[in-house]
Amino acid sequence: MANTIEKDGILYLLVPVSELNAGDIFYKKPGMSSKPFVINHHNTAKQCKKESYRSDGFGEASISPDDDMNKESFLRHDKTVFCELY
Repeated sequence: MANTIEKDGILYLLVPVSELNAGDIFYKKPGMSSKPFVINHHNTAKQCKKESYRSDGFGEASISPDDDMNKESFLRHDKTVFCELY
């Protein structure tokens, strides 16, 4: 497989955030010590531009740690993240 990495005996697939759906679990970095995150929803580039805080042509994804939905943050759609392969 082309875009995979193995760390701590776990195989990860490198994926841009834009390809993940709401509810998908991913990691910002590979390894046993990294924390899992979940995708809440996506904002399109047009929505971001309308709010005038991002005009670079990329959308964003709302994410939260899988154990605390109150800690919302955002990742640009071109950011690469790691998904576990089972």
